[in-house]
Amino acid sequence: RSTLFPYTTLFRSSTEGDLVCYYGHIGIYAGDGKIVHAMDEANGITVSRIGYNGKRILTVRRIFG
Repeated sequence: RSTLFPYTTLFRSSTEGDLVCYYGHIGIYAGDGKIVHAMDEANGITVSRIGYNGKRILTVRRIFG
Protein backbone atom coordinates (compact mmCIF):
# COMPACT_ATOMS: atom_id res chain seq x y z
CA ARG A 1 0.00 0.00 0.00
CA SER A 2 1.10 3.54 -0.74
CA THR A 3 2.23 5.71 2.17
CA LEU A 4 -0.41 8.20 1.00
CA PHE A 5 -3.34 5.78 1.29
CA PRO A 6 -6.15 6.80 1.90
CA TYR A 7 -5.12 10.23 0.56
CA THR A 8 -4.00 9.08 -2.88
CA THR A 9 -6.55 11.23 -4.73
CA LEU A 10 -5.53 14.41 -2.86
CA PHE A 11 -1.85 13.86 -3.65
CA ARG A 12 -2.12 12.69 -7.26
CA SER A 13 -0.95 16.06 -8.60
CA SER A 14 0.78 17.38 -5.48
CA THR A 15 4.39 18.49 -5.47
CA GLU A 16 6.89 19.47 -2.82
CA GLY A 17 5.96 22.82 -1.28
CA ASP A 18 2.18 22.37 -1.45
CA LEU A 19 0.28 23.20 1.74
CA VAL A 20 -1.39 20.28 3.52
CA CYS A 21 -4.32 21.61 5.55
CA TYR A 22 -5.77 19.85 8.58
CA TYR A 23 -8.36 21.34 10.92
CA GLY A 24 -6.30 23.79 12.99
CA HIS A 25 -2.93 22.81 11.50
CA ILE A 26 -0.93 23.25 8.29
CA GLY A 27 2.13 21.44 6.99
CA ILE A 28 4.27 21.74 3.88
CA TYR A 29 4.36 18.68 1.63
CA ALA A 30 7.94 17.39 1.42
CA GLY A 31 7.26 14.52 -1.01
CA ASP A 32 7.35 10.78 -0.38
CA GLY A 33 4.30 10.96 1.89
CA LYS A 34 5.89 13.38 4.37
CA ILE A 35 5.20 16.91 5.66
CA VAL A 36 7.34 19.52 7.39
CA HIS A 37 5.47 21.23 10.22
CA ALA A 38 5.67 22.75 13.68
CA MET A 39 4.61 19.82 15.85
CA ASP A 40 4.65 21.48 19.30
CA GLU A 41 6.97 23.42 21.62
CA ALA A 42 8.82 20.30 22.76
CA ASN A 43 9.51 18.95 19.25
CA GLY A 44 9.64 22.17 17.23
CA ILE A 45 9.85 21.90 13.43
CA THR A 46 9.83 18.28 12.36
CA VAL A 47 9.21 15.94 9.43
CA SER A 48 6.30 13.51 9.82
CA ARG A 49 4.37 11.08 7.66
CA ILE A 50 1.04 12.23 6.24
CA GLY A 51 -1.65 11.29 8.76
CA TYR A 52 0.82 11.19 11.68
CA ASN A 53 -1.79 12.67 14.03
CA GLY A 54 -4.84 10.74 12.85
CA LYS A 55 -6.54 13.97 11.76
CA ARG A 56 -8.28 14.03 8.42
CA ILE A 57 -6.69 16.17 5.73
CA LEU A 58 -9.09 18.90 4.63
CA THR A 59 -7.31 19.94 1.45
CA VAL A 60 -3.98 20.33 -0.33
CA ARG A 61 -3.26 23.70 -1.94
CA ARG A 62 -0.53 25.24 -4.08
CA ILE A 63 -0.03 28.96 -3.45
CA PHE A 64 2.62 29.67 -6.12
CA GLY A 65 3.15 27.78 -9.25
